[in-house]
Amino acid sequence: FFINIELKNELKEKLYKSQERAKNLEHEIDILEEAIESEMVKVNFLENMSHEFKTPINIILMISKLLLSSIENNDFNLDREKIINYLKILKQNGYRILRLVNNILDSTKFDNKHDTLEMHNYNIISVVEDIVLSAADYIKNTERSIVFDTEEEEVILACRPSYIEKIMLNLISNSLKFINDNGQIEVDIKVKQEEEKLYIHLKNDGPSISKKDAQLIFNKFVQIENHTRRQNEGSGIGLSIVKSIVELNNGEIYLDSDGENGTEFEILLPNEKLEGDKYEYNYEIDIDKIELEFSDIYA
Repeated sequence: FFINIELKNELKEKLYKSQERAKNLEHEIDILEEAIESEMVKVNFLENMSHEFKTPINIILMISKLLLSSIENNDFNLDREKIINYLKILKQNGYRILRLVNNILDSTKFDNKHDTLEMHNYNIISVVEDIVLSAADYIKNTERSIVFDTEEEEVILACRPSYIEKIMLNLISNSLKFINDNGQIEVDIKVKQEEEKLYIHLKNDGPSISKKDAQLIFNKFVQIENHTRRQNEGSGIGLSIVKSIVELNNGEIYLDSDGENGTEFEILLPNEKLEGDKYEYNYEIDIDKIELEFSDIYA
C-alpha cells in the first residue's frame, strides 16, 4: 500500500515536471517564432528602404550627368524649359531622400521616448483648415481634390501645430497615393462635448482595406498589399509615426474601412486647453513642408 502511494506520488511529480518542461518549450518556441518574424520584418524593411533610397538617388545622378555632359561638351540644345523641368525633378527627389531620413529619425526618436510635447493653446479648427487648404492649393492643377468641412468655428485646444501638420500632411499624402486620378479627400472636424473629445475625420474614395489589414496598418514597417496601389508607396513607417504623435497627444487613431466605400481615418484628441496659457492666433504653413511630404507622389 505504502509502495503504491510512493509510486503514485513519484509519477505525479514526473508528470508535473514533464508538463512544466512542455510549457517552457512552448514558450521558447513562441519567443523564437516572434524573433524570426521580427527579423523578417526588419529584412523586408531594409530591402524596401534600399529601393526607396536607390530610386531618387539614381534619378539625381542621371540628371546631374546629363546636365554636366551638356555643359562640358558645349551642347546647348537644352532649352530653358527643359532645364527648369530637370531642376524641379532634382529638387523633388532631393526632398524624397530628406523625407526618408526624417521619417527614420522621427521613428527612432519616438521609439526611444526622446521627445517631449511642448503644447500651447491654439484654435485647432484654424490650424487644421489652413493645413488642408494649403495641401488642396498645392494639388489644384491635378484632377484630385481635397475638401474641408466643419460646423465648428473655434475650438481652443492644447496642441503642437507642427505635429498636427505632420499628422495631417502624412495622412493626406497617404490618401493621395491610392485615390483615383479624379478622386476626392474629405476632412471634417466634430466635437463631442459629453466625451470631451475632438474628432478629426479624413476620408478618401480609394480602394478599401480589409478589417484585418486595418488593424495592422499603423504597425512599423507594414505595407498593405494592394494591386491598385501606386508606385513609390513609401517606407512603411509614416503611419506608425502618425500613431506615435497622436498617442503623445493622449489621443487615439483608427482606420475604418467597410471593404466597399473607401477608407476613413479617425483621430480622437482630448478637448482640453492649458489653463493660464495665452491663446496663439497665428500659425503659418510652410509650403516646403508640403513639398517634402508629397515628394513621393508625383515622381
